[in-house]
Amino acid sequence: MEGSVLSGNPIHLVVLMYEAAVASARDARHEFDAGHRNAGSSAVSKCSRIITQLSLSLNHQKGGEISQNLKRLYAYMQRQLSEAHASYRSDKLAEVERLLSTLLEAWSALASSEASVSALEAASSYISNGDSACAYGDYFAGWENPELAVTF
Repeated sequence: MEGSVLSGNPIHLVVLMYEAAVASARDARHEFDAGHRNAGSSAVSKCSRIITQLSLSLNHQKGGEISQNLKRLYAYMQRQLSEAHASYRSDKLAEVERLLSTLLEAWSALASSEASVSALEAASSYISNGDSACAYGDYFAGWENPELAVTF
C-alpha cells in the first residue's frame, strides 16, 4: 500500500486522507460516547495529525483564496478537536466529522471518472508543493514515521 500512496494521483490521495480523517472523527465520537476516553483520545489525535498534513500540503501561491479558506477551516477543525479532546464532548467531533465529510464529497467528485482533466489539474494546483511532483508522495516520503502513511 505504501507504494500506491507514494505514486498515487494527488487528488486520490487527498480523498484517502479525508476518508481516514472522517473515520477517525467518527471513531473518536463513538469511543467518547461509550466512555472509552483513551481510545477516543487516540482517534482524536489521529484525526488531528491528518488535518495537519492536509494543512501543510496547501499551496498558497497557486491556491489563492481557496487555499486560505481551507487553511482557516482546518484551523477551526483543529480547535474543535482540541475542545472535544479536553472535554470528551462528542458534539464537537460530530461537527468536525460533518465538515470533513462535506470536503470529502467535493474531493471525491473531482476524483470521479466524470471529472474533467482540467478540473483535476486545477484542484491539484491547490495541493501540489511542486510543479509536477505529487505533493503527498513527496511528503509521505519524508515522514519521520513512515508507517503512518499506511495506517490510515
